Amino acid sequence: MCERLGVPDVVYDRSCEIFRDIHAVGIKGRKPSAVNAACIFIACRQEKIPRTFKEITPVAQDTNKVEIWRVFNAIKDKLKISQAKLGVISTTSFVERWSSTLKLGPEAKKAAKEIATIACPNASHSRKWDTRSHISVTAAALLLTVRAGGEDLNPAEVARRTGVAVGTIKDVYEELRAEAVSLVPGWFVEPAELQRRLGLSGAPGSAAG
Repeated sequence: MCERLGVPDVVYDRSCEIFRDIHAVGIKGRKPSAVNAACIFIACRQEKIPRTFKEITPVAQDTNKVEIWRVFNAIKDKLKISQAKLGVISTTSFVERWSSTLKLGPEAKKAAKEIATIACPNASHSRKWDTRSHISVTAAALLLTVRAGGEDLNPAEVARRTGVAVGTIKDVYEELRAEAVSLVPGWFVEPAELQRRLGLSGAPGSAAG
């Protein structure tokens, strides 16, 4: 499964350790494939090479995303794995990987990292998208970056590459688009040109129509 997922040996070794630990304390009524997938998910988080449930599910057999998520929570509880031990999800790691699959150039990739970092959900802010997951915001940030750069990109293609639902990407994109002037770095595209490309009008940060 690790080989199919394309993760390094350190993730495989760590997932094996988690697998041994959870079987030492016991876990009943769970499909082996879901247990394996959940161990890999945790190992990816701990080794700072995160993968989403949607990315891990296809490499597992006879299970689904919901079951893997449930087993993940069961393992986390039984082994007393705190949020600190899981680490903070880094938007940069997702941007780096997804930018490559979407074939973004160096400047667009750099801009996407800045946009995703600024837009990352923050409890101290009161922006519309702050209730969204980091992964959803990152996917929408990639769409915003490409369109801000003057090129078109279908949300369905972003969904295919990231595993985030098309509807979610569209919704978060519109939320980010409305604040694009404060999110997109000026070195990537000038504010006036940005407004023209994204169909914005009026004061910076306000959406047309």
